[in-house]
Amino acid sequence: LGFLSIVVILLSLLAYKYFYSFLKGPSTPIHYSRNEGQEAFVVPELIPKNIANDLMETVFNMGEDGGFSSNVDQTRAAGFKPLHEHIGEGIKINDDGSCNHNFLFPNIDNTVCVLPQRVDIGMHYIMTGGLEGVKERYIDLVDRVSSFGRYTFFNDIDKYPTVKALFSSESFLKSAEKV
Repeated sequence: LGFLSIVVILLSLLAYKYFYSFLKGPSTPIHYSRNEGQEAFVVPELIPKNIANDLMETVFNMGEDGGFSSNVDQTRAAGFKPLHEHIGEGIKINDDGSCNHNFLFPNIDNTVCVLPQRVDIGMHYIMTGGLEGVKERYIDLVDRVSSFGRYTFFNDIDKYPTVKALFSSESFLKSAEKV
């Protein structure tokens, strides 16, 4: 009876520890807890509503006028080539320019198939549908995890008065300085 009581107590403690940590949620990674004075903060109306509305219109117009290319396409167009394209997973590209695996993509020179940046996150999302368990076609899920952008503001900021207003906004600048 004494041994059985000890086993029951130990199992109860283990169950409590498991369920308590489950209910409490994930713990803060140690590298975050070391950054004292760098706590997260919320800025109400970080982007003033009038600027936010104008930004939405600007982005819509940019989409109509040339659209948004992927960040990979933009780095290729700029001639950027990473020092190390892969960490050992690179395999020879097929004669038709394709890769043998859905998660491998041709490198800049179209000579080797490599994993794109942060493929681990994309692969998880594509395989599971992410946190919401989205059920879509493979190509639609891939499009959702592909980043895109249009780098024009600093070169042509005068063409975008709304962006210039944002970067001149006192609340935006103060918040940016805090980060």
